[in-house]
Amino acid sequence: MVTQRIYDALYPKGHTYQKITSSGRLDQLALQGGPGLSQYGNWKLQEKVSDGPVSTQTVTVRKITALLQLPAGNLYQNNGNIAYQIRVATFPADWNPGDIGWKLRLRDGDNQQLIANYEGIFLEDPSQPVRTFVQPWDGLVEETGEKPPAGTMVVPSGTCSNTTLEVFHTCS
Repeated sequence: MVTQRIYDALYPKGHTYQKITSSGRLDQLALQGGPGLSQYGNWKLQEKVSDGPVSTQTVTVRKITALLQLPAGNLYQNNGNIAYQIRVATFPADWNPGDIGWKLRLRDGDNQQLIANYEGIFLEDPSQPVRTFVQPWDGLVEETGEKPPAGTMVVPSGTCSNTTLEVFHTCS
């Protein structure tokens, strides 16, 4: 049986997160934690097998956050170019994960049909822990080249991915 215990600011004395029972040797064990583990920084992990000695290792947790900034209101007003801003930040600020890919999908809020589809890459820039890109939408439905009816609810969604580490994050 493997017992995962979490020790963080919320649980300084620790609490049992989960117990896994299996026969034989455990080749891999996914590291999952409570609210504190989403914090970037150095974390000390300890492993104890039965009554054996405790082995300790330190891992560095890094974080990529993404924000999709919307224009005022999501209703299409038939007024031409609309700008969607995508902002990606890395923590700690001195960590640069390299190129970060992004995708932006615009869908019709009523029927979920794809209106427009964009993707690109934030190129590596060690001097910028926060990177921003503005994607204009010309107001046309990609498939037909026509404008959607005025008042159409446009629902954006975005994802960001680290092109070298295969880490994915949904823009919110």
